[in-house]
Amino acid sequence: MEHRVQTLSGISEVGAKLMGAALGSDTPKLVVTRATGPSLRSEREGFRDLFKGAMEALRNPRSHGPHFADDPEEAQEMLALANMLMRRLDEAEANLGAQLTEAVGTP
Repeated sequence: MEHRVQTLSGISEVGAKLMGAALGSDTPKLVVTRATGPSLRSEREGFRDLFKGAMEALRNPRSHGPHFADDPEEAQEMLALANMLMRRLDEAEANLGAQLTEAVGTP
C-alpha cells in the first residue's frame, strides 16, 4: 500500500507522513473519497487517518519489531482492511487517469 501511494502521488515520504501528504489537505494528491458537500471534509480526514493508522498500527510494528506472531483470524481482518484501502486507491488511480485524459483532451 505504501509503495502504491508513493507511486500514484509522486511523494517519496514513507509511513504516516506519506499518507498525510498524499491524502490530506483540501486538495489531496489522491482522492479516495466518494462524499460530496458537507460530508466531504470529514470523509477525507477519516480516510487519511485510516491510511495513517494502517501505517502506524499495522505496518510499523511488523517492520521495526519487536515481532509477535499474529493470530490468524486477526491477520485476515488486517488483510480485509488493507484490501478496502487498496480498493479506494483503485478509485484514486482511475480519477488520476480521467484527469490526465481531460487535461490532454483525448476521449
